Amino acid sequence: MAGTISQDSLKRLFSYELETGNFRWKVAPHQSRHLLGAIAGTLKNGYVVIRIERRGYAAHRLAWLYVYGSAPSSDLDHINCVKSDNRIANLRLCTKAGNSQNTRKRPNKTSQYKGVSLRRLTGKWKAGIDVDNRKIYLGYFDTEEAAHSAYCEAASKYHGEFARLA
Repeated sequence: MAGTISQDSLKRLFSYELETGNFRWKVAPHQSRHLLGAIAGTLKNGYVVIRIERRGYAAHRLAWLYVYGSAPSSDLDHINCVKSDNRIANLRLCTKAGNSQNTRKRPNKTSQYKGVSLRRLTGKWKAGIDVDNRKIYLGYFDTEEAAHSAYCEAASKYHGEFARLA
Protein backbone atom coordinates (compact mmCIF):
# COMPACT_ATOMS: atom_id res chain seq x y z
CA MET A 1 0.00 0.00 0.00
CA ALA A 2 2.75 2.46 0.89
CA GLY A 3 4.54 1.55 -2.33
CA THR A 4 2.75 4.19 -4.38
CA ILE A 5 4.07 7.14 -2.40
CA SER A 6 7.76 7.96 -2.10
CA GLN A 7 9.63 8.69 1.11
CA ASP A 8 10.40 12.19 -0.22
CA SER A 9 6.71 12.92 -0.85
CA LEU A 10 5.78 11.52 2.55
CA LYS A 11 8.39 13.69 4.31
CA ARG A 12 7.20 16.74 2.37
CA LEU A 13 3.61 16.22 3.55
CA PHE A 14 4.20 15.01 7.13
CA SER A 15 6.46 15.01 10.12
CA TYR A 16 6.66 11.71 11.99
CA GLU A 17 7.12 11.51 15.76
CA LEU A 18 9.25 8.51 16.74
CA GLU A 19 8.14 8.70 20.40
CA THR A 20 4.39 8.62 19.67
CA GLY A 21 4.09 7.14 16.17
CA ASN A 22 1.93 10.10 15.11
CA PHE A 23 2.09 11.79 11.75
CA ARG A 24 1.46 15.55 11.62
CA TRP A 25 0.50 17.56 8.57
CA LYS A 26 3.29 19.83 7.27
CA VAL A 27 1.28 20.84 4.22
CA ALA A 28 -2.40 21.67 4.63
CA PRO A 29 -4.57 19.12 2.82
CA HIS A 30 -7.32 20.54 0.62
CA GLN A 31 -6.22 24.14 1.38
CA SER A 32 -7.45 23.68 4.97
CA ARG A 33 -4.97 25.74 7.02
CA HIS A 34 -6.45 24.68 10.36
CA LEU A 35 -5.04 21.18 9.82
CA LEU A 36 -1.40 22.33 9.69
CA GLY A 37 0.40 20.60 12.55
CA ALA A 38 -2.65 18.45 13.35
CA ILE A 39 -2.31 14.70 13.84
CA ALA A 40 -3.14 12.97 10.57
CA GLY A 41 -5.36 9.95 10.15
CA THR A 42 -8.50 8.30 11.42
CA LEU A 43 -9.14 4.96 13.10
CA LYS A 44 -10.51 2.17 10.94
CA ASN A 45 -10.83 -1.30 12.48
CA GLY A 46 -8.30 -0.26 15.11
CA TYR A 47 -5.66 0.87 12.59
CA VAL A 48 -4.75 4.48 11.82
CA VAL A 49 -5.44 5.25 8.16
CA ILE A 50 -4.15 8.41 6.49
CA ARG A 51 -5.76 9.70 3.31
CA ILE A 52 -3.41 11.17 0.74
CA GLU A 53 -4.90 12.34 -2.54
CA ARG A 54 -8.08 10.29 -2.00
CA ARG A 55 -6.22 7.09 -1.18
CA GLY A 56 -6.05 5.50 2.27
CA TYR A 57 -2.68 4.36 3.62
CA ALA A 58 -2.08 2.32 6.77
CA ALA A 59 -0.03 4.56 9.07
CA HIS A 60 2.17 1.69 10.29
CA ARG A 61 3.27 1.00 6.72
CA LEU A 62 3.87 4.72 6.15
CA ALA A 63 5.96 4.84 9.34
CA TRP A 64 8.17 2.09 7.98
CA LEU A 65 8.56 3.93 4.66
CA TYR A 66 9.25 7.23 6.45
CA VAL A 67 12.01 5.76 8.63
CA TYR A 68 13.60 3.12 6.37
CA GLY A 69 13.05 4.65 2.92
CA SER A 70 11.18 1.75 1.33
CA ALA A 71 7.85 0.06 1.77
CA PRO A 72 7.95 -2.98 4.06
CA SER A 73 8.84 -6.14 2.16
CA SER A 74 6.33 -8.25 4.11
CA ASP A 75 3.66 -7.92 6.76
CA LEU A 76 4.27 -5.67 9.76
CA ASP A 77 3.52 -6.78 13.30
CA HIS A 78 2.55 -4.42 16.13
CA ILE A 79 4.65 -5.99 18.89
CA ASN A 80 2.34 -4.87 21.72
CA CYS A 81 -0.82 -5.84 19.74
CA VAL A 82 -2.13 -2.26 19.78
CA LYS A 83 -3.04 -1.61 16.15
CA SER A 84 -2.94 2.17 16.53
CA ASP A 85 0.53 2.24 18.16
CA ASN A 86 2.69 3.14 15.17
CA ARG A 87 5.95 3.88 16.96
CA ILE A 88 8.74 2.43 14.84
CA ALA A 89 10.04 0.62 17.96
CA ASN A 90 6.69 -1.23 18.10
CA LEU A 91 6.82 -2.45 14.49
CA ARG A 92 8.65 -5.45 13.06
CA LEU A 93 8.67 -7.32 9.78
CA CYS A 94 6.94 -10.68 9.92
CA THR A 95 5.17 -13.35 7.94
CA LYS A 96 1.39 -13.69 8.01
CA ALA A 97 1.87 -16.65 10.35
CA GLY A 98 4.10 -14.65 12.70
CA ASN A 99 1.58 -11.83 12.73
CA SER A 100 -1.27 -14.17 13.61
CA GLN A 101 0.77 -15.80 16.41
CA ASN A 102 1.28 -12.46 18.15
CA THR A 103 -2.35 -12.06 19.21
CA ARG A 104 -4.06 -11.66 22.55
CA LYS A 105 -6.40 -14.17 24.15
CA ARG A 106 -9.95 -13.83 22.90
CA PRO A 107 -12.23 -12.46 25.61
CA ASN A 108 -14.99 -15.06 25.13
CA LYS A 109 -12.88 -18.01 26.29
CA THR A 110 -13.46 -20.04 29.46
CA SER A 111 -9.89 -19.53 30.66
CA GLN A 112 -7.96 -16.45 31.63
CA TYR A 113 -5.04 -17.83 29.57
CA LYS A 114 -4.47 -18.02 25.85
CA GLY A 115 -4.49 -21.57 24.46
CA VAL A 116 -6.38 -22.99 27.46
CA SER A 117 -10.04 -23.95 27.79
CA LEU A 118 -12.17 -25.81 30.28
CA ARG A 119 -13.63 -29.17 29.31
CA ARG A 120 -16.89 -28.96 31.23
CA LEU A 121 -17.73 -32.68 31.09
CA THR A 122 -14.55 -33.69 32.88
CA GLY A 123 -13.60 -30.49 34.71
CA LYS A 124 -10.14 -30.74 33.14
CA TRP A 125 -8.24 -27.92 31.47
CA LYS A 126 -7.28 -28.51 27.83
CA ALA A 127 -4.21 -26.85 26.26
CA GLY A 128 -3.71 -26.45 22.52
CA ILE A 129 -1.78 -24.35 20.04
CA ASP A 130 -2.10 -23.54 16.33
CA VAL A 131 1.01 -24.27 14.25
CA ASP A 132 1.07 -23.91 10.46
CA ASN A 133 -2.74 -23.89 10.22
CA ARG A 134 -3.16 -27.04 12.27
CA LYS A 135 -4.19 -27.50 15.87
CA ILE A 136 -1.79 -29.33 18.18
CA TYR A 137 -3.42 -30.60 21.36
CA LEU A 138 -1.07 -30.46 24.31
CA GLY A 139 -3.17 -32.47 26.72
CA TYR A 140 -5.61 -32.24 29.61
CA PHE A 141 -4.53 -30.89 32.99
CA ASP A 142 -5.96 -30.74 36.49
CA THR A 143 -5.31 -27.01 36.84
CA GLU A 144 -5.63 -24.03 34.55
CA GLU A 145 -2.08 -22.99 35.44
CA ALA A 146 -0.62 -26.37 34.43
CA ALA A 147 -2.38 -26.14 31.06
CA HIS A 148 -1.07 -22.59 30.64
CA SER A 149 2.46 -23.76 31.42
CA ALA A 150 2.20 -26.40 28.66
CA TYR A 151 0.93 -23.74 26.25
CA CYS A 152 3.80 -21.37 27.14
CA GLU A 153 6.39 -24.07 26.53
CA ALA A 154 4.86 -24.94 23.14
CA ALA A 155 4.48 -21.27 22.14
CA SER A 156 8.15 -20.61 22.85
CA LYS A 157 9.13 -23.72 20.87
CA TYR A 158 6.89 -23.12 17.83
CA HIS A 159 6.48 -19.33 17.68
CA GLY A 160 9.78 -18.04 19.09
CA GLU A 161 9.91 -14.23 19.25
CA PHE A 162 6.28 -14.00 18.10
CA ALA A 163 4.95 -16.07 21.00
CA ARG A 164 2.35 -14.14 22.98
CA LEU A 165 1.68 -15.90 26.24
CA ALA A 166 -1.19 -13.77 27.55
